[in-house]
Amino acid sequence: MVAGVGVATNNNLDLAPFFSGVALDVTPQLSGDGQIILHIHPTVSDVTQKVLTVTAQGVTNSLPLAFSQVRESDSVVKAKSGQLIVIGGLMRTNHQVQDYRVPLLGDIPLVGKLFRSQQKSDDHTELVILLRPIIVESDDQWTQLTGEAMDHADALDPKARRIAP
Repeated sequence: MVAGVGVATNNNLDLAPFFSGVALDVTPQLSGDGQIILHIHPTVSDVTQKVLTVTAQGVTNSLPLAFSQVRESDSVVKAKSGQLIVIGGLMRTNHQVQDYRVPLLGDIPLVGKLFRSQQKSDDHTELVILLRPIIVESDDQWTQLTGEAMDHADALDPKARRIAP
């Protein structure tokens, strides 16, 4: 007598979220002469989804995978209070090629080239960071600075409503 062995599979997946965007880590220190030393670490993450198809024992499963591209830099800057710091870099160039064809006619050998075209495009981006460190010495100065920032935000979006303290 032949006994069969059954194998049970469980396809429960735990998917973890990934951060995609710009993160800015700034660590300030005060020097003995009253200047500000900033350790600045910007990170740009682009996460896209790739699908992996796996066939095992005649069963096909598609698994979503995260494909991450990370660009980062590290800078140490010394500045006076109120001085503007400009950091450029983290450049990226994206090349894209799009194929176009007339259905059926584009597949004909030799003559099909007349019914096909390609569009190529390049996209250049660069992250530029502007920082203005300020040493706040009083509550009045803090209130003034935050009020100025809120006025600038209101000017950018007049529909924004300020919540009264």
